[in-house]
Parts: sequence; structure tokens; C-alpha cells
Amino acid sequence: MLNAQWRAENNGYNETTASPAEKRRAQVRNIIVEHVDAENARDMERTLATYSDDCVFDDVPTEVLFEGKDAIAESYLERFEAYPNLQRIITRMTVDDNSAVVEITMKGPQEKPYRGFPPRKNRDSELKIVGHFEVNEDCLVTRETAYYDQLTAAVQMGALPDISTTKGRIWLLCAYPFALARIIRAKFM
Repeated sequence: MLNAQWRAENNGYNETTASPAEKRRAQVRNIIVEHVDAENARDMERTLATYSDDCVFDDVPTEVLFEGKDAIAESYLERFEAYPNLQRIITRMTVDDNSAVVEITMKGPQEKPYRGFPPRKNRDSELKIVGHFEVNEDCLVTRETAYYDQLTAAVQMGALPDISTTKGRIWLLCAYPFALARIIRAKFM
């Protein structure tokens, strides 16, 4: 398992000497690791088993809210299909009794169309995501909120040019005035 080092038992946790609060935080930590490992295995049943029946996934950058396991499963199916070798690597995790904040680095090539963008087979994507997970008393995820840099995702999917290149800088100089005008018009008119 790619993220096994994040499981509580591999972080100095001792079941026999742990306080109730430490045991609860170990449960939260382990359900999050199970969730990420199930995603990496592309095991839909295991992934959905980490969610409560009334779960919500909030993809903040795209402003899309997936409510319920069926809607969440549809979003996973699209991602699993487009990125069959995508790996999620936990790089940081902070846990309390009812939630966890996790930094995840996702790596892998896009091999099939995703959200209308053609595959980029010869180029790996790498995207850092911060996820906030809320869990219920049964230690199941009730809400997952994902935050990431949508510009980085758009560049890696080929939707926008890389602004660190000459072509990207020219595009930015040309596009910026139009974007600024749209913002001003929306704000003040």
C-alpha cells in the first residue's frame, strides 16, 4: 500500500495505552488512508465504503457539488477511466476527532478524454490537492472538500498554455485585458 506509513499503527500508536481521544484520531487517520488507498486501487466498492450514505464531495475550484454515493461514483468513474495509472500520495495529514486535512500529490498520465479534454499520454500530470474530510460517529466520510490550483490543472490537461513558456506569456498578455474587463463588467455593471 502506497500510503501505509500514514496509518496510525505506523506512527507510534499503541492500542493498549491510547486514550479514547487517541483511539478516535487513529480511526479517523485510518479511514482516510483506506479511502486514498482504495482510490489508488481503483476499487469503487472500497472507496464508496469509506463514505456515509448522506455524503457530499465538494470540488471547490470547479464549483461542482456531488451529493450522495451515486453522484460521487460517477465522478470517480470518469477519473478512473481517464487516469488509469493515477497515484495519490499523501504528503501531509492533520487529524482531530471528527475531521482530517490531507495534502495529496496526484501523479499520472491522462490516457483518455477527461471533462472534454483529449488525453496527454506522453505527459504525466502532477497536482497537489488539499482535502478536508469530515467524518461521522461511525468514522465514515460525510463531506470531502477538495482545494487545488485550477490553473495548474488546466495547463496540465492542455486547456491553457504554460505561462512559464514564451507562448504562455504571450497568451497571458493577450488574454489578461479581456479577463479583467469581464471581471469589472460583472462587478460594477
